[in-house]
Amino acid sequence: MSHSEIKTMKRQPGEFRLPRIKTAADIEALSHLSKEEKDLAMFNLNKEPPTDGWTMMINDPELQAFWSMMQSEFIALFDGDFIAIPFSFMNLTTLVTVKHTNSNWHYGFLTAWTGKQIGAHKLPEISYAKLAQLDYPDADVWTDEERLIIKFAVALLEHSMSDELFDQARAAFGDKKVLRGIAWVGYVKMWAMLVDALDLKYLATMDLPAMPPEIVETLTSSFQNIRPEMKSLWMNMKAS
Repeated sequence: MSHSEIKTMKRQPGEFRLPRIKTAADIEALSHLSKEEKDLAMFNLNKEPPTDGWTMMINDPELQAFWSMMQSEFIALFDGDFIAIPFSFMNLTTLVTVKHTNSNWHYGFLTAWTGKQIGAHKLPEISYAKLAQLDYPDADVWTDEERLIIKFAVALLEHSMSDELFDQARAAFGDKKVLRGIAWVGYVKMWAMLVDALDLKYLATMDLPAMPPEIVETLTSSFQNIRPEMKSLWMNMKAS
């Protein structure tokens, strides 16, 4: 479709402003992609879970590959952590970020999934109450570490980091995790901006199955294979 042919069209609830690409036929219909780009889109088709954001990203397969590599490297760098582990560093910073950015789809989707993960991880019933207490880090439901994670993420998003809070984060998590946490919050916010710009709203039909702890452990371990490949890619790049 050329720029001159683009016109505002009426969308159904839950539809993006760009199409979700789920099949080879969907890819073939993308007139803005070259043959080489369509080949890459076909390669990408089954490399990510069929969630709405990733299926939309195939409209730009090279950008999708880049974002996917970024996410894979983040998971590898956090080494054993994952957004599917309820109230872990990655999970909490993700929830705080999408709530703070008022990302309707992201917050609904990830809160619902975290609720499922609470059950899959057999956490105490009080854990469900935490999902309603993200705006209240001093609430009694949080551990000291969880409380610090929430305050750290909020300070990043509000550009209000104090020396005291930063020093507490360094003492608790170490310098590398602090820097990785800052970068991760930025990545999640980038996703929130994209999804909101494409006007996806959370619907009750949007769902992900629960991921048992053993699957989470296997998955996060597999991402360690990414790290040497990324280092090799970096070391082979010419200095500017």
